[in-house]
Amino acid sequence: MAARTNMVFGKEGNAAGGVGYGWSRPEDGYTWSIGERSLLTIDSPGAADEYWLEMEVIPYVAPPVVKSQSLRVLIGGRSVHTFETLTRGRVGCTIPGSLLRDVGKVEIVLEHPEAASPMAVAGERDDRRLAIAFRSLSLVCN
Repeated sequence: MAARTNMVFGKEGNAAGGVGYGWSRPEDGYTWSIGERSLLTIDSPGAADEYWLEMEVIPYVAPPVVKSQSLRVLIGGRSVHTFETLTRGRVGCTIPGSLLRDVGKVEIVLEHPEAASPMAVAGERDDRRLAIAFRSLSLVCN
């Protein structure tokens, strides 16, 4: 079995110590990324030539104003993948091992420029600028 580090979001999860800027309070089973950027810090699962980053997500959409969300993943300031139209469910991307060599903690910056307030776009009571609800994130040695 490949070495992996798992982060579970929401009130019952273990993500609280790894969330930086750009996150709302945990809810039942998920945590919203808010604004244009979010920071996560996760333990490295160990040395590898390549890693697989897998996330379980729910993009905030409110058609016709917010039709979709995009997500750009940066590690060490370097863009590793962009999901142009993020789909609900499990998504993933490959991360070169060279970006995580000799790193104990991995800083992941998530860019989500289509964040929007449900109050502004759908007349709801929530004024947070929601982007993507995260359920889980895993970093796996390939």
